[in-house]
Amino acid sequence: PQEIEELMQIMKNLKAEGKFSVGLFFSGTTKQTELSKDVIVSTVKSCGTGMDIPKLICCINTISFSSPVLAVQMAGRLREIPDEETQFVDLWCRDISVHFRHKDARIYEYKNIAKRLDFAEI
Repeated sequence: PQEIEELMQIMKNLKAEGKFSVGLFFSGTTKQTELSKDVIVSTVKSCGTGMDIPKLICCINTISFSSPVLAVQMAGRLREIPDEETQFVDLWCRDISVHFRHKDARIYEYKNIAKRLDFAEI
């Protein structure tokens, strides 16, 4: 997908030399190679149900949806890792009414599974 490839290029341009590796994962990529990277750019569909990513410490959602099942599945990609703080980041646009409604549905689910919810307006 073009959007994923564009985000991947941005990440590559921003990474500090030798600080972290960036992988791209969607249908057609080599799972073992890409899932071992420090940063993985993917889609909900490609990295969805049944996908286990060892040592995943941060997941960033950029897709608007209202499905309670999908909200739990996406946040559930994170596992407890000793001596690490994991974070799930959910981005939404307050200027788009459907995004606002979808966000409210997801927050309802996150409240049931998260240790803590923080909100930031940017």
